[in-house]
Formats: sequence, structure tokens, C-alpha cells
Amino acid sequence: VGEAQRRAVDAAVALVGNGRLRASVVNAGVGEAGDFLAAPDDGDARRVVDIDLTAALNGIRLAAQAMGDGGGGAIVCVASAAGFVPVPAAPVYAAAKAGLAHACRSLAPRLAARGVRLTAVCPQYIDTPLVSDLMGRANGAFARAMMGPLFGQPLLTPAEAARVIVSGLAPLSAEEVAGGKRAMGEAAAEQAAGGAGGQGGGGGSSGVLLLLQDGRVLD
Repeated sequence: VGEAQRRAVDAAVALVGNGRLRASVVNAGVGEAGDFLAAPDDGDARRVVDIDLTAALNGIRLAAQAMGDGGGGAIVCVASAAGFVPVPAAPVYAAAKAGLAHACRSLAPRLAARGVRLTAVCPQYIDTPLVSDLMGRANGAFARAMMGPLFGQPLLTPAEAARVIVSGLAPLSAEEVAGGKRAMGEAAAEQAAGGAGGQGGGGGSSGVLLLLQDGRVLD
């Protein structure tokens, strides 16, 4: 997967023609094929983690490398609100998306210091083929178990999700870049003093936007 992604990023940079990538949307997502606890082995769980988490992390790394140091840019990862709440019917998917959201939150100050905005957009349920497949399983019983109280509510439209994704591609302000540099300086100082380090508090954006079913966005 990693090598295929590298070729894709190289092709995008070549297409732009200036040797730099300015914006990247990392959108990788598959659902679980069955009941995690009833699975005969870890094959399906590995598939979900490989695509939903590992491939997305590779996408962040490759995009950041293609943007260079100090040149600016923006990376948006499409994660999921499933990373913030228990999802008994899809625990591996939820774990992978939680990992992606937290990786973005962790990396956002570091990239902000380099002039790159990193955002994880975490929507609830969007009207996509993945959700349509979810609705069709077991006459909707699986969807009801996974979606809980959101089952039966109107789905987000792709246009609503796109609007939030595009907002995450906005260039960082000088203040946000400075905030990222401050956050990294504070983290380095804490680490030198024997603390955990790497917290990155107070640096520009939190790195995570939660898109609720009613269209509200929480930062």
C-alpha cells in the first residue's frame, strides 16, 4: 500500500508541475465484514486497520514530505465520529478511526510549525455506498445496532461533508503557524524537564473537526 501511495503522490506533484504539493485529502475507509468476536482469525481486523489507519497515516507522511519545510499546505484526513463513541457493532473500525483522529491531533502542532494545516474531519453518517451497504445488512438490523439513536435520522449529504473538508484546506494564518511553533517549543521544554512532552497544547487548530448528523461542526 505504501509504495502505491508514494507513486500516487509523486504523480500528483508531477501533474501540478511545480515540484510541491499544496493540498491533500486522505480518504480511506472500509467497514468490518462481520462480527469481530465470531471471526475465525484476525484477517478482517487487519484489513480494516491496514486501510482505515495505516494507509491514512502513510498518506499524511507522504503528503507532508511532498509539501516540504516552510512552504505551507493543508492535509485533511477523513476519519469518523465513530472514533469518539463506543461502536459495539464495529469495534475495529472505531479503533482505527480513533487512532487516525488522535494522530492528527498529535501531529497538527508539529506540522503547523512548518506552515502545514492538518485536520481530521470526523463525520457521523454520510449518504455513501459504505453506509448504504450498512443499511442493507440483515434488513437494517446491523445498521440499527451500529447507529444506535441516530438510526432513522436523515443522513449527512456528501456536499455537507465536502464543505467541511474544503474548510480544512484553508491556509494557516501567521498566528496559527506561530501557535504551532510555540506548542512545539513548550513540548520540547517539557520533555527536557522530564515530562511526557509532545502535548502540543495551544498550537493553532486542535486538528479535529467533528461533523454531527444535524450539520453542526465542533472543533
